[in-house]
This record gives sequence, C-alpha cells and structure tokens, in this order.
Amino acid sequence: MVSLATDQFASSLTLGESLARRQMSAADFPLLVRKAKLDQTTASTYLFAHFSNWLADKGFIRQDVLILLVPNFRELAARIADHGPHISDPSVLLAMAQQRLPELHDLAQTYGIKIVLLVPPTLRPDHSQEIQEIGDKAGVPVWVLSPPGEFPRDLFRDGFHLNLQGSEIFTARLAHKIRENIGNPVSEH
Repeated sequence: MVSLATDQFASSLTLGESLARRQMSAADFPLLVRKAKLDQTTASTYLFAHFSNWLADKGFIRQDVLILLVPNFRELAARIADHGPHISDPSVLLAMAQQRLPELHDLAQTYGIKIVLLVPPTLRPDHSQEIQEIGDKAGVPVWVLSPPGEFPRDLFRDGFHLNLQGSEIFTARLAHKIRENIGNPVSEH
C-alpha cells in the first residue's frame, strides 16, 4: 500500500539522500540520474548517501536535534511548513496519474505483488475521484476513504497531517476496508 496525497503522487520531489539509501538499488542509480535530471552535485550526494547511513540520515538528525533544542519546535514547524498543494493544476495532476498509475501496475506485475494507492483525507479538492477512475482503467486500486473536505479542520494537526482523533477515525475506516478486501479481492473501491 502506498499512501500519498494526490499532489504528492504527481510530484517529482523525493526524500533525497534517504531515498538513495533506503529505496534505491545501486543498479537503479543511472536511471534515477537520467529520469530526475540530477545535476552532478546532487547525483554524487545521492551516490555517497546510498552507501552511508550518516549521509542518508543527516537531515533527519538535524531535525531531531532541533526538536530537542528549540522549545515548541513541532508547533512552530506546523505553523510555517508548506502543506499546500504543490501541484494544483488539475490537468497536470491528472496527466501524471495517467502516466504513473500504469507504471505502478507494470511494477506490480513485474514483482508479482498488488499495489494499492491510499489517498489520505484532505481539506481541499484533490481530484481523487478522477484519479480513482484512472486507477480503475490502469488496474491499480485507488482507495479514497474520505472525500475531500469531509474531515473538518479540527481533525488535522497542521492542515495536512491528521491529529489523534482524525487518525483514529481514518485508521478505523482503513481497517474496515482492508478486512473487506481480504476476503473479497474483486472489490477494489
């Protein structure tokens, strides 16, 4: 299961060095450099991070240190972090879904696995219903357990991440959906 907001699914942003260490094989490195059009500095940073936990985790370590040293850092970060849609043009969003969902299907077929795209709750329109239809055609289930705007703002910590109450509601829905689909693999929505 891959859980991504629709604008994240269409984005080319990654977790940088952490991606290179944890989600990329050395054999895939040349393909990543070409596809992501990495400059030489970024490419070499990713290559070294692939072989070094320290280089892969230094950004997370810096963040953890800030959390410990700066009073109320989490609250501050929640107020200043950019959680708005990075890709808000529906035509770009849907075009990326039309490209990436078949790629996910092919990847699943190659490795003999099932991939499900889980779209988390959002406060704003996210075109998840259209992406769900594209997923149907591509053979990749897209689960939208909460239509855009259904969860009120008070169920979110920062406008993007759910708080404890919102997480409990969403997790209960997800657990129900998983139980529903384990016994009945034909039902994808």
